[in-house]
Amino acid sequence: MAALILWLFAHVARNLQKIPGRLQSTIEILVETLDDFVCAILGKDIGRRYLPLLGTVAVYIWVMNLFALIPGMMSPTAVVYQTFGLSITIFFVVQFTAIKHQGVMGYLFHLANEPRDVLGYILAPLFFPLHVVSELIKPVSLGLRLWGNILGEGILMGVFSGLGLMVTPFLIGLFGIHVENPWFGIPIQVPLLFLVLMGSTIQALVFLSLSTIYISLVLPHHEHHEEEDRAGHATHPAPEGAH
Repeated sequence: MAALILWLFAHVARNLQKIPGRLQSTIEILVETLDDFVCAILGKDIGRRYLPLLGTVAVYIWVMNLFALIPGMMSPTAVVYQTFGLSITIFFVVQFTAIKHQGVMGYLFHLANEPRDVLGYILAPLFFPLHVVSELIKPVSLGLRLWGNILGEGILMGVFSGLGLMVTPFLIGLFGIHVENPWFGIPIQVPLLFLVLMGSTIQALVFLSLSTIYISLVLPHHEHHEEEDRAGHATHPAPEGAH
């Protein structure tokens, strides 16, 4: 899956056209959608820094989720080791981001709930372990959520495929034809393909949105205010002659 994505994007990048074809247009729409999604949460400046990572993870998960639509194949994200590998990667990115923007002491201060008064410092020993446990739980929930949903979709497809094999001899027998252990089955799982397509897309977006939110939560608050101010000025420019 990784090799397929690398080849596809490299192929499009090497053959950019002023008048894009269908493939280039599709890739451009995908990149613009991911850019808008990430920048809406992190702001344009910070969002553009993390877009290559978060966008790649989202596309990678989406392609792996859809791999189960190929007959006889299984989604790699239906294996818990794969999803935990992705969630642990995001966990370390979040911790690196926190230390990079806040420093070690600043991050510890953030985990203590940023006390500002006497009551805050009294409650800091309580909030600190709670926030540490919360940070450790995030990759676990992130990995389990993706794994459970994709595994459930795969099991559902398998059950309906098996059911199609089971009812085939009975339905053929209605026409007076006796067949034991048929090598084909009625594809009653086909309507579920649309459900799997939708669920796989939603799960990739959920992983992307949660990862982006986790990064935004460890950024200093003043950076968010600066991003909002810049966005506000860009959307509502000051009137002519205003100081």
